[in-house]
Amino acid sequence: MALLDPRIWGISVRIADQGAYLANAGIIGFAARKELETQTIGRFMKRMAQFVKSILSTCLLTLCLLGGSAPAHAGVIVLHTYSVSLAHEIDNAIAVDAARLSPLLPAGYDVVPASALGVGGPGDGIVVIVNFEGLTSVVDSQPPSKENRIDIAVAILVAEPAQAAAAGLSFPGAFHLYTLARYSNDAPYFASLTSADIPIEFVPELTYQRQIDDKTGVGQLAVNVPVKDSSFETFNTVTGYIDTGSLHAIFWHNGPQGITALNFNVPVIRQANGFSQVFTQPGSMLSTLITGGGFGPCMQDSETGFGCVLTPSLSFSFDEGDTGQLLIFDVTTVPEPPSLALLAGALLGLGVIRFRCLRNAFEVRDKIVACKPQ
Repeated sequence: MALLDPRIWGISVRIADQGAYLANAGIIGFAARKELETQTIGRFMKRMAQFVKSILSTCLLTLCLLGGSAPAHAGVIVLHTYSVSLAHEIDNAIAVDAARLSPLLPAGYDVVPASALGVGGPGDGIVVIVNFEGLTSVVDSQPPSKENRIDIAVAILVAEPAQAAAAGLSFPGAFHLYTLARYSNDAPYFASLTSADIPIEFVPELTYQRQIDDKTGVGQLAVNVPVKDSSFETFNTVTGYIDTGSLHAIFWHNGPQGITALNFNVPVIRQANGFSQVFTQPGSMLSTLITGGGFGPCMQDSETGFGCVLTPSLSFSFDEGDTGQLLIFDVTTVPEPPSLALLAGALLGLGVIRFRCLRNAFEVRDKIVACKPQ
């Protein structure tokens, strides 16, 4: 009630004075003075009620925006979106001495011990080669690509980085990986990642020869990545589906434009175990990285002379496809969420501005009345 009392704003004096002036000037009779005051105060109260309603609406809208936009996501921008209708993937998990991997990671990323997944010792980290093929590949809701999307990634398995929560990417059981290299035959997909400085090469000659039974998950997959000076192949054998669930995979990278997170959400998966042979071109980055790792060496390829590492693998079927987003942000520029004091100050300022407008309207009307001929 105190908020709606016009005396707080010094308006009632002007209303009464206005009625007295009109009565004394002979413009209206004394009997009409009370009626004028009543009508004027009534109109004022109505305006006040509308104003308060507007203020409350503004408060609610502001609070909803603060809560609904999740302040922790401030500074995060969605650059591109992705989807496939059906997909298959085999991940090679190669245990490598962590001392070899740590120098490849920027500050803020920590190697996950291979022992945590049972594929190596506590002093090892894990290099992951992701062998992915997706059908009906869509980028940014554009018409789908003519070719199936083949996406081969070389990454390091890392613990959830601190910026994951700020980007809304903190999921129980999610796989977080730091991207070292990617290769794809999908031109729109390649272009979208290049725009964010993610290390990716366009390789139309990629091959993905899958001979795995869709019902049982038993079979083999051969992948060939023919790139200059760093070609490699994976030959994968899987033993059948043993589990179901869902999956989140987030590929991080720090580039000139900031931190990027390529996030994939897979609502339904079927999972199988397997083992793989990874053949690498001698002297290449990947060969230098994984030689001596995994379960040990295997026989080199007699035709290419590529060295071989034997490694455990996980096979997935994404029966309902997946969706993804490419996010970019820099945690050093994420603003602090506005405090309640700041919010209150902003709303109070809005109220002062709005009331000044009302007060000025009364003053203008007073001047008009005062100028009327006697």
